[in-house]
Amino acid sequence: MSMKTKGVAFNLDDPDQKALYEYATTRTNFSAYVKRLIQADMQRQQMKAAGRIPAAHSAEYGGIKIRIGEKSLGE
Repeated sequence: MSMKTKGVAFNLDDPDQKALYEYATTRTNFSAYVKRLIQADMQRQQMKAAGRIPAAHSAEYGGIKIRIGEKSLGE
């Protein structure tokens, strides 16, 4: 069986990364958890490329503009 290992480093001096590390250590199988996250990201990218997920963009004044197809609302 051919296996590859990729490491993940967490900077515990960074509060955000420390929170990620602490959450990750609650998972029973960290490797499977990370693989599921990667798979979900791949599926989102494929759906986006196929045009099934609209791209969201920040609009003026902190709102959100969602672009579907060639033109978005308000253009």
